[in-house]
Amino acid sequence: MTVTVSTILSTDFHWDFHVLCTPLPSDIRAQIVVVPLSRANCISDRLVWGESSSGAYSSRSGYAFISQVPHPPDSSKCWKQLCQLPVPAKLKDCLLTNAFHFHRGIATSPMCARCTLFPETTLHLLRDCIWSRDVWTRLHAPNVDPSFFAASLDDWVAANVFALHATTTSMLRFLIGCWVIWCARNKAVINGESLSTGTQRLWHRSLMQDCLSIQHMKHVEIVACYGNNLEMCKV
Repeated sequence: MTVTVSTILSTDFHWDFHVLCTPLPSDIRAQIVVVPLSRANCISDRLVWGESSSGAYSSRSGYAFISQVPHPPDSSKCWKQLCQLPVPAKLKDCLLTNAFHFHRGIATSPMCARCTLFPETTLHLLRDCIWSRDVWTRLHAPNVDPSFFAASLDDWVAANVFALHATTTSMLRFLIGCWVIWCARNKAVINGESLSTGTQRLWHRSLMQDCLSIQHMKHVEIVACYGNNLEMCKV
């Protein structure tokens, strides 16, 4: 016998499971009971997006929903501090790794698409992957500090960006290195383009020169502005 939903609905719009010949398991009944019932017979059933008041999906409501999901275990506490740094915005982008996508049910595997040996966490992508490690080794050659490849994500970022000994040049070298590695990863995984370590090193050098030039220009503007203020004060 075919049973419709209306069969187990009472006249006052409540679930009436007594009309069923075979009792439903308690867990299934509990799932049915929580389903809200509409009293409007003239409205057809339809799928709605529960994260918006209108029931319609939008990219804004989707982003708000995803933002409620806890961050993956490797999320760094330093990202908020990074966002406040006076450096180009592209050097502070959030990294949507395979581990990040897998944690949120978007990707089918958390593994690194380049080396395929370990989950692609933020630290693996930026430092520990064999492709990334080669880039860092060449950028720091011949003075490679062994501790550079041993620290945790938070300690690694803090030591290279927020430490007292970190200069503007060293901070930019580190952040641009991370950004070049991230871009090279995307070109390899998404576009199928392979950038050699030498090409990435040249790209890094070019970006360093651009950023340092911008920093110098800002410094000149500040000095000029300060000088103008002094002249105004003399008047």
